[in-house]
Amino acid sequence: MLDPETRDEWVATLDLCIGVLPNEYKFHVLRVESIRNWLLGQESKNHTLPSKNDWQNQVFNWQEHDHQWRTDTPHGTVIITEEVPKEKSRFSVGVISRYLVMIQDYSGLIFQDYQIPEIDFIGAESRVRQLLTELETVVVEEHYLNHLGFTLHVCQHFLPPGIEAKHFLNLKDIEKRFWDVLP
Repeated sequence: MLDPETRDEWVATLDLCIGVLPNEYKFHVLRVESIRNWLLGQESKNHTLPSKNDWQNQVFNWQEHDHQWRTDTPHGTVIITEEVPKEKSRFSVGVISRYLVMIQDYSGLIFQDYQIPEIDFIGAESRVRQLLTELETVVVEEHYLNHLGFTLHVCQHFLPPGIEAKHFLNLKDIEKRFWDVLP
């Protein structure tokens, strides 16, 4: 059980975050509002904002360079990296490469996909479609723990210089609370 004083401090930090996030971070603002409602014990709406992008049918303009493919999206630059082993083992059979997915947002922060790497580019692109759809879904549930954590990191990034250190600590404590309570 969270004591009311701590809860109120955390809510004040989240309110501060809502005020400092830039306009292009609307999904993060909605996610912070959902986190705030969750802390207050209020029912949170399942927000999926209408997007002008249909990620499942989106045709990406991939630019390849040195085992990396990049494309720009409203959420930042999506990067698929092909990891190729330096030496092939004589015991390996089948798949040699694996493909990792990440999204670098406009501030430079990286949303790393922690799912098992894909074995081909098509699988990685499918995972990109899923991640982009999930980034536009704003709920406080176990499935979205990485998204919630990413939003809190974005909040830390945009806190104004000279702000009290307690706000950074509050955001870290909220993230820890998710990992303790949600799974």
